[in-house]
Amino acid sequence: MSKEPCILRKYLRSKVGLTLRNCVTTPEEDLIARAKEIANKLGKKWDDRLERLLRFCARYPAAFPTQRGKKAMGSAADVEEGYLKKYVRRYYAGRERVIVLKDVKTKPDPAVDEVLKAYKKVSPEDLNRIGEAHRMSMQAENIVGQLLEAYIARLLESKGWIWCCGETMRSVDFLKDGEEDEIRLLQIKNRDNSENSSSSAIREGTKIEMWYRSNSRTGETRWEGLLEYCDASEEERCTEGGFYKFVSEIADLKPPVEELSPEEVDD
Repeated sequence: MSKEPCILRKYLRSKVGLTLRNCVTTPEEDLIARAKEIANKLGKKWDDRLERLLRFCARYPAAFPTQRGKKAMGSAADVEEGYLKKYVRRYYAGRERVIVLKDVKTKPDPAVDEVLKAYKKVSPEDLNRIGEAHRMSMQAENIVGQLLEAYIARLLESKGWIWCCGETMRSVDFLKDGEEDEIRLLQIKNRDNSENSSSSAIREGTKIEMWYRSNSRTGETRWEGLLEYCDASEEERCTEGGFYKFVSEIADLKPPVEELSPEEVDD
């Protein structure tokens, strides 16, 4: 009997086995590969900062933002394609969008006017002006936090931190990755009485640190506190005046159309 078929089978088995071994990958690597493919289809240049965020979340799945009505991620293997597409799109949208004022969607409460007339004797002519000013103030309040994050990102990202823009990490605005004992998680707030996000543990032994810009009772700002998270020269430091200048620069960009916020980006 000829030995050729047997030799051929062995050859094929060895080649198939080699191919299969080369295809074996970890959930983390599979996640990165899928994310790169999504970014490519979106026409986006791959961002190493996004890869670092995804790798951190893959190792500590509790860091993945939880979808409404869905369970928290148990592992990188649980990340479905639809979730990952939204995640990648939100990241790039957060990086690229221009922050703009948006109309307040809630309708004015006419009872407020009645209270002002009764308690403050406000004339009917002034009620419209006060109401409009109030709604403009609400518009501004809605984006102060976004502007603050973007301003601080200029400093922290130059010092090795990653901005988790587009709400790409649960309860965390900035990540300092690296060696196990060097990992830091930071949450930014505009004021001490700002609504707090859930700060439950993402990584055992790592506390989510929090910095806020101003004290709601005294009005004092706390920019010096940012030096706890990075070394910065006098010229590099974030300041109240620097923040105001940054706000003016962003406002002057004047995008041609109102851009979608990350939370409005869907599949």
